[in-house]
Amino acid sequence: MTQNFVPVWLKRAIEEELRRYPITKAICKEAREEILYSSSRENIGVKPSGVSDPTYTTAARLCSETIIRLEWFCRAIEDVYEILDQEQRSIVRMYYFRRYKNYEVASQLGISESTLWRMRQEIVWLIAYRMGLLRPGWANKIGFSRDKCARILKEKPAKEMLR
Repeated sequence: MTQNFVPVWLKRAIEEELRRYPITKAICKEAREEILYSSSRENIGVKPSGVSDPTYTTAARLCSETIIRLEWFCRAIEDVYEILDQEQRSIVRMYYFRRYKNYEVASQLGISESTLWRMRQEIVWLIAYRMGLLRPGWANKIGFSRDKCARILKEKPAKEMLR
């Protein structure tokens, strides 16, 4: 029996973010473009004299918590997607983005539903790891190599990473 390193509530949240990724990515792009190219500026940076600073206004809007959170999820998903093999990428596209059922994905890939479940679990673990949401030492327990962990974080392998 595989030990669950990600709490159920966190697994569900990550899977929901995966399902929403295409929409979230579009929202981030649209919000950035609107902020950067909008001709009507809000008076966020208004000084007591009544003069506003358009650069400060744009920076403040780009740094809103909502945009930062959405982009954080997108970057984590993209970083993990980059290192997945072709079969895992197909799972992400079919199961999460196109919302196929388990049996449809499994039959198209020629794998069992239990194998599909394990592969989905690994994808969720990788995203949780990339987001820094897993407790130390999990990678050794499920057999992830230092190289794979380093590629997720886009850093050189470090002993501390796998403790």
